[in-house]
Amino acid sequence: MGMATFDLPLNASTVGTECGGGGRDVDLMLSFSKWRHTLSVVMNHNSISFRGDAWHFMYNLGDPEIFPSARDKDIKVVLFESDIAAPLNTAFTCWAKQSATSKHASVMLWNLRIQPYVVDDEISNVATHCKGDFPLTTPSTSTTATPSPATPSPATPSPGPANPSPSPTGPPPAVPVGSYNISVGNHSCLLAQMALEVVLVYSTVRNETRRGVLHVNPNATRATGSCGDATASLSLSFSQGAVFLGFSANKSTDKFYLTSVNVTLLDAFPDAPWLELAGRNGSLAMFAAPLGRSYSCASQQTVVVTPALELLVSHLHLQPFHVTKGRYDMAVSCPQDSLLGFVLPLVVGAGLIVLVFISVLAYGIGRKKSRTTYDEI
Repeated sequence: MGMATFDLPLNASTVGTECGGGGRDVDLMLSFSKWRHTLSVVMNHNSISFRGDAWHFMYNLGDPEIFPSARDKDIKVVLFESDIAAPLNTAFTCWAKQSATSKHASVMLWNLRIQPYVVDDEISNVATHCKGDFPLTTPSTSTTATPSPATPSPATPSPGPANPSPSPTGPPPAVPVGSYNISVGNHSCLLAQMALEVVLVYSTVRNETRRGVLHVNPNATRATGSCGDATASLSLSFSQGAVFLGFSANKSTDKFYLTSVNVTLLDAFPDAPWLELAGRNGSLAMFAAPLGRSYSCASQQTVVVTPALELLVSHLHLQPFHVTKGRYDMAVSCPQDSLLGFVLPLVVGAGLIVLVFISVLAYGIGRKKSRTTYDEI
């Protein structure tokens, strides 16, 4: 018995998809190749929420490229249970890998974000996450909130009851550095090391403006992701939220970039008037390095997600493509580190010059004072 493994291509057709409306169901249909392999799901709704019925996977054993040794040339259809469910006018998101298995086929989905019955052609920033996006254990991720004079641009919250708690006192804890490894089989395909903070400017239930800082604890964080020739991703999930980092390989420049960020916060800050808040920026071009190299930056960098939400990344070492032997390739340093390496010797040199000048000046004053004392005697 043979086994075939293949990916849903980026150019999969959506012909046959029905968007619903007027009380009708939404039928999402993704098909590819002339052999019409198809993955589909039907979603329905009531006045409050939407949900997905079973996933349908249809594959044609007559495809000689995917199933070259198949004796049977029939079309097969398998069904898998769907956990898609969320309030209307919001999205359902599942960054974690979800595997569904039947007798003859398995389907693995990840980095899923879906919203039927879209309003104004825009997917909502508010999302319901699958259970796999959050660890089962309670992490010790630290959160602080301090008053801020700034007035934030509002992010889109999902309403919920207030749950006020006192702001912690004392100096903020140091941000721990985490190491993350995404593998396909026994081979590492994405390596990342970083210290990560989530910063949000928000209004409290008392209409006070605060700046909340959440330190992501790598010891209480689940890392999942995906690897490919053109795209790769790293999802970091913890009990107070999740951070998704999307990377792209640009063949024309022969470089990779951080191109998209999604952040979800779940009741993460004191006195916040919402239970869940999400933000996304899909137009980034950061952390650039040539393909086959890694990117390194000890300095702190700011990744803007929304006007009120940002990530602070430091002690970063990253390689999302072309990882060999599970090790980082030669690193390209960020401009901030290069500038620090240039400025620091200048500062040290200037300090030595000032020290020598002060020593000479003190010596001259001492000599003059000695001569004056001798003349008086």
